[in-house]
Amino acid sequence: MTCRDFDEIVVDLARDQMMEVSARETGLAHAAACADCAARLAEQKNLTAALRALAEADGAEEAPPAGEARLVAEFRRQAA
Repeated sequence: MTCRDFDEIVVDLARDQMMEVSARETGLAHAAACADCAARLAEQKNLTAALRALAEADGAEEAPPAGEARLVAEFRRQAA
């Protein structure tokens, strides 16, 4: 696997997404042998953890009714 190939799967690896076993194994082996890709994987794992924590913290937040209504109206306008 090349670093370019690794870049195509690093987000899936970091997020523990379903993927072909061979691709996962090859990607993890590449990261174990390549310091740059190992750093990229660690960075993506940290980013994923931070985004999940943010989503969890903001999970109870809701858009104000007026703002939500404006967004819905704009989506409908663009779809028309």
